[in-house]
Amino acid sequence: MFEGPPGSGKSTFLNILLRKLEAYTQTQEGSMYETHWRLDIERLGGFRRFERELHKIALETGDADLVERLISTQVEADKLPKKYLEFSCPSHDHPVLQIPKSYRKQFLDELIQDEEFKYELFNNKEYEWILKDIPCGICNSIYEVLIDHIGEPLEILNMINARKVKFSRQFGEGISVFNPGDPIIERPVGQPHLQNMLNDLLKTDAVAYIFSYLAKTNNGVYALMDIKENNIKTLDGPAWYY
Repeated sequence: MFEGPPGSGKSTFLNILLRKLEAYTQTQEGSMYETHWRLDIERLGGFRRFERELHKIALETGDADLVERLISTQVEADKLPKKYLEFSCPSHDHPVLQIPKSYRKQFLDELIQDEEFKYELFNNKEYEWILKDIPCGICNSIYEVLIDHIGEPLEILNMINARKVKFSRQFGEGISVFNPGDPIIERPVGQPHLQNMLNDLLKTDAVAYIFSYLAKTNNGVYALMDIKENNIKTLDGPAWYY
């Protein structure tokens, strides 16, 4: 918490700090990575909903309305990805969290050759999240559905890439700044088109691709500017504020 009388430079200090943090994440030393799912469409059986709809229409009589529906459905089918369904974790979960906790230490022990760093990794509190944290609900539900469908953890991990996270205050990626007049958003965020594709490809509605408006700030900075009575509720949760 940064406290001080009016005009003491609190806003200037925080703005400079956030600007420097944003710039730091663009450097090699400050790089951060998130889980990027790359689901193999062919391996998962492909999209079936549009194929079923096309088949149903084809069996019906050829009046003008049905032909229009056929064309519309074909256009929608043509918009589907052909090889991979790609999307990122909205909470910026680090890819290492997708490795089941029971296997993480063994995996890292075999992967890392630097014994000095390995000792730090396994014993320093700074790194304990690597062995103790779990993925977000979205990533966890995707993994559980895939393990039921495929049954081979390594094959699932091959569908996960690491993507660099670029902090952007402007777009609320990694840095979210709230001012006194900003409303509190309580409804979850979703992507209906992606949700429909996930339901179709995974043959289940067990994966709910919805998340909090604060998800993009996970592993980043949630800053509250100029706290007043009308926005005191935004103090719930981690933040830098004054």
